[in-house]
Amino acid sequence: MALGCNIFNMGFLACFAAYPFVFKPLEKNNKPVLGAILASVAALQLASIAVVIESALSGTIALSSLAAFTKLMQAIHLPIGIIEGLITGAILALSKVVNSQKLAVSYTLVSVILAGFISQYASTKPDGLEWSLLNISSAVTENTEGILYNLSVLVQTKTSILANFAFGSITGLLAVGIFMYLICVLMTRKTVKENV
Repeated sequence: MALGCNIFNMGFLACFAAYPFVFKPLEKNNKPVLGAILASVAALQLASIAVVIESALSGTIALSSLAAFTKLMQAIHLPIGIIEGLITGAILALSKVVNSQKLAVSYTLVSVILAGFISQYASTKPDGLEWSLLNISSAVTENTEGILYNLSVLVQTKTSILANFAFGSITGLLAVGIFMYLICVLMTRKTVKENV
């Protein structure tokens, strides 16, 4: 269930709300870097609002604490969105002036460094949602009872294919690195064909 929420919050809202309504209009006005920055901020803010709504619907957050939870989620995700936006804008600007093949190798190396090393530090710190929950912990409902919870635990233990964290991390790291490299190679071929 969390995977479905994450796909909607971080994938759907970014692609079908922030991209067409924030990035595309600015790109048409020849401001793609600004569009990338603002779309990143908008996507993260929309996702944090969606988390609040999902938490309320699931009964995880007490209704009396929704306003405080919303403020915390928006407050912590705004600087995160700005940083992600600046990085996205920088990558977009860089991709216009750097050879695509060099960029493919660079993206792969950066993904390996981020996923393999820096993420080990970040994973010990609370993310935006965890930070917000820690600040309203008295309002969080423990959903550890009931048929739905027990069924979810049973399904997860039977179907989790990367339960071993170390193996899952290494596999994920390799998958991201290969995927990024292949995308950059395909983009290079497309650009070469268009220029010929």
